[in-house]
Amino acid sequence: MTPVTTTMSGSNVRISWTLPSDGAAAITSYRILIQHSDGSTLSQQINYCDGTSFVIIANRFCEIPMSVLTSSPFSLSQGMLIKATVYAINQIGSGSQSSFNSVGELAQVPPHKPITPPTRNAATS
Repeated sequence: MTPVTTTMSGSNVRISWTLPSDGAAAITSYRILIQHSDGSTLSQQINYCDGTSFVIIANRFCEIPMSVLTSSPFSLSQGMLIKATVYAINQIGSGSQSSFNSVGELAQVPPHKPITPPTRNAATS
């Protein structure tokens, strides 16, 4: 399977891949794994990237909000590369896992709001 790509699509990150060899049996699902901030843990995000969805199987991509990737369990920090890997599943079994993307979209964390609004006084202009 070829490497995964990650790109922005509005406020979502699109994880996409090319059609792998299916061994002459139709692909029935994909397993989409996203790397956590620790660099070694992987997990699925089935609310947005459920590889059993007909739409995801047909289109070979899923979209996940950036806010999901920057919160637990992924906890990606500002500027971290969003890395994913995918493998196909059919009645024959599981295919080989794709390579992780080495380039792609970086995590973007919204700026923090000040605890109290700034005020003007003699020390500020």
